[in-house]
Amino acid sequence: MNFLTFISIVVGYLIGSISFPQIVAKLAKGIDLREVGSKNVGGRNTFFSVGLGWGILAGVLDALKGVSAIVASRALGLEYSDYIWAGLGAVAGHNWPVWLGFRGGKGISVVTGLAVWFAFPQALLSLIIGLSVLAITSNMIISSSVGFILLLALLRIQEFENEIFLLFGYSVIIMLISILPYTIKLIRTPDGIRDYFRDPDKGYRDGGEKNN
Repeated sequence: MNFLTFISIVVGYLIGSISFPQIVAKLAKGIDLREVGSKNVGGRNTFFSVGLGWGILAGVLDALKGVSAIVASRALGLEYSDYIWAGLGAVAGHNWPVWLGFRGGKGISVVTGLAVWFAFPQALLSLIIGLSVLAITSNMIISSSVGFILLLALLRIQEFENEIFLLFGYSVIIMLISILPYTIKLIRTPDGIRDYFRDPDKGYRDGGEKNN
């Protein structure tokens, strides 16, 4: 990794660390998302804990963070092969924000924003399919997995640049790492996996552990 790439990632991380769901929740209702619902600082917890409109607003603002990181890195004069990784830094910043003691979301909105920026038609199709699965299952993990797997497949089939494919591939890995503690807890909890798939939204209503 050269110095410019490192700078690009740092810029992205700092932008990604701006927690819009937390800001929206504080301004709208004066609440700390880390203390309510799923205790996850993400758009879905904002939706359940603050309201539909506020949740959509938080999600859109989060989606713009990845794009903003790319634009900021380009403004610094970085080359394409360097500034593209600012998006990866934004995903990491969203999941582990320095401003909130490294307690953030999963990065789904940020990666969605990056996908729309770099591969709009493919991202739109993946988003539609993912939202359709979410409407049927109410399961964010399953729906986002379907959407991002489809996106990666389309990027590979349509022979996008390797940097783009790796950007989203690594982003998916970061998101998987962020939900690992919750996944382990589900496995260790008696009937945890069964209860989760039976009612994925229970954690938001009952103040369960992070699952957004």
